[in-house]
Amino acid sequence: MSQVAVCIPTRHDRREAGTLGFPLVCLALQTLQNFAIYIRDEGDHDAFATPCFRLIVNLLASRNIRVNYWRTRERRGVGFARQSLFAAIRDEPWVLWLDDDMIIPPDALAKLVAFADAQPQSGFVQGSKIELDPLRKYHNDINQLNRVHEDPAPIRLWFGDTACLLARAEALRQIDWSVLTRYQLDGLTGEDVSMSLMIAAKYEGWGLPDVLG
Repeated sequence: MSQVAVCIPTRHDRREAGTLGFPLVCLALQTLQNFAIYIRDEGDHDAFATPCFRLIVNLLASRNIRVNYWRTRERRGVGFARQSLFAAIRDEPWVLWLDDDMIIPPDALAKLVAFADAQPQSGFVQGSKIELDPLRKYHNDINQLNRVHEDPAPIRLWFGDTACLLARAEALRQIDWSVLTRYQLDGLTGEDVSMSLMIAAKYEGWGLPDVLG
C-alpha cells in the first residue's frame, strides 16, 4: 500500500506544455518513495503526446511509482478536480495536494509525512512557498508561509495553501465537497482556504517553514 496519494490538478495546454514536468521530476527525486501519483488534466493537449512527459513517467515507473492520469475536456474548475482526484485514490492515508508548477526539494515529502505522523491530531501540514515569477502579484494574501521564516519551528495554521499541502485522508472524507465545487461555478477563488478551514474545525493545521516549494 502506498503511504501518500500525490494529487495534481492541471490544465496541460500547448502553450505551457512543459509545466507539468516540474513537480513530476521532483517527485522522482524524493527520498520518501512510498507514494502514488494521481493527475486530472483539463487541458487541450494530451500530456502523453509529449516525449518529455513520457520519459518522466518511465523514470517514475522505474522507481515503482505509479502514475494515474485522467484527461477530460470538461473544465469544471479546481474544486471539482480535487473532489474527482480524492474519489479516485485507493487506500492511501495521506494526500499531498501539489500544484502543477511546484518545484520541491528531495526531502519535502519525507519531512511533511514525518511531522504529520508525529501529530495524531494533525489534519493538514503545508510547506512554505517561494514565488519565483517576478510578474505574479498577490493581493490580500493571508498565507503566513508565503515568505521565508528565519525560525524553522512549525507554525500553527487554520487555513492552508494547496500548492504543497499534505492532508489526512480521513479528514478529507469529512469535509463538504459540495461547497468546494461551487467556487468555479460562481467565479470565486479560495477553495483551498475553505477546504483547510473545514479540516481545521476538527483537526490541527500546521506549517513547516523549512519545507520549501
